[in-house]
Amino acid sequence: MNSDDAMKVIGAGISFKGRVCIAISGLICLFFPGFVFITFSKSVVEAYEKLPIRDRRTVLSILDGFND
Repeated sequence: MNSDDAMKVIGAGISFKGRVCIAISGLICLFFPGFVFITFSKSVVEAYEKLPIRDRRTVLSILDGFND
């Protein structure tokens, strides 16, 4: 499936409400990139804090692998 077919399937399945939500989120990202970055960063930190200690160590070991 190429990207044109995927967009046709998404376009056929999305409602008007969904289209409006995507448009609003696109405008927010365009005009307030700092807000989007901070919101994304906070959500990642909150998700990380909810992880058990074993999973936190796994995430850190994966991230440490990118530094090599």
